Amino acid sequence: MILFESNRDGKPEIYGMNVAERSVVRLTDNDIADTQAVLAPDAFLVALVAPQNDNNEIILTSVTGEAPFNLSNNPADDQQPSWSPDGDRIAFTSNRDGNQEIYVVGIDGSELRNISNHPANDSEPFWFRTGELLDTEDWIAFTSNRDGNLEIYITNLDGSDTRNLTLNVANDYSPSASGFSEQITFVSERDGNPEIYLMGLDGSNQSNLTNHGGRDLDPVIGPTSTWVAFSSDRDGNLELYVIQTIGEGIYNLTQNSAQDSNPSWR
Repeated sequence: MILFESNRDGKPEIYGMNVAERSVVRLTDNDIADTQAVLAPDAFLVALVAPQNDNNEIILTSVTGEAPFNLSNNPADDQQPSWSPDGDRIAFTSNRDGNQEIYVVGIDGSELRNISNHPANDSEPFWFRTGELLDTEDWIAFTSNRDGNLEIYITNLDGSDTRNLTLNVANDYSPSASGFSEQITFVSERDGNPEIYLMGLDGSNQSNLTNHGGRDLDPVIGPTSTWVAFSSDRDGNLELYVIQTIGEGIYNLTQNSAQDSNPSWR
């Protein structure tokens, strides 16, 4: 299933799409804007962003919208949730320490930790796992301006091994990887407009996947690691597209006059 946000009913709400059938169902129906939804690995819980008391909070709810729980519950601005591969923790962005940092917290609100802890702005975390079976390691990819422009970094969970992967003078942002990944996808402006790129986990083989004059944004690798979903305005408004990781077979999934963006794919 792909979750995405759309204003097709007047304000930003969360929708779900069965990719095979391209059928769409509305998942939230609130007076406030619901955005940035990500589906848990068990496909039962959803983390999303919603304004509470004039600030953004991370909200946990079921896919049917039942029993919403304010996970972040802080007067700061909390956004951009990403599930751990085992579904028991969430990484997110917060400015509660004065600048944007990456935090990790249990889904019950316990064991909150700042893992980036840097004076620059760190944002857009994406949690992924490498290795196989018992020999695995968790990493978080994120965006930072700590080297003067937006770059893609990865770090382990204690923040002790942080690496700049993109090393480019253009802005690179919005990283995503599959659950057990060998590739990271991201947005780069190195060709003059936002394009979707792929690279290896060590930053190698950076290649332009979309190569189009429109704005291509919000990439996320699908569960089989062979497709990437993204949003693009190449047809005049933001729509959801999928493209094979080999750069072929691109399809417009939404085909709606509204703005559809921020896909999350399980």
